[in-house]
Amino acid sequence: MEQTAGLLHRFAFLDIETTGLDFERCEVIEMALVYVEHGVRIGEKSWLVRPSGSIPPFITTLTSLTDADVEHAPSFAEVREDFRAAI
Repeated sequence: MEQTAGLLHRFAFLDIETTGLDFERCEVIEMALVYVEHGVRIGEKSWLVRPSGSIPPFITTLTSLTDADVEHAPSFAEVREDFRAAI
């Protein structure tokens, strides 16, 4: 019980940016985690992710991310394990 109670004071907040809302076609272009323990921000980590296609203009307007920003970023498959470990 004590271990579980300790976990309730530790959180990881996740923000994901994608190329749109269609989960069958759209792709992740950025992921970020913020770690909080006992109400204090203790760390963060983020990844830019290269999609297989272009970022739609509406998404660039919404997120400020451009094709140039992710041009040399790794693919989702390349960051998946690092992301999983970070969670």
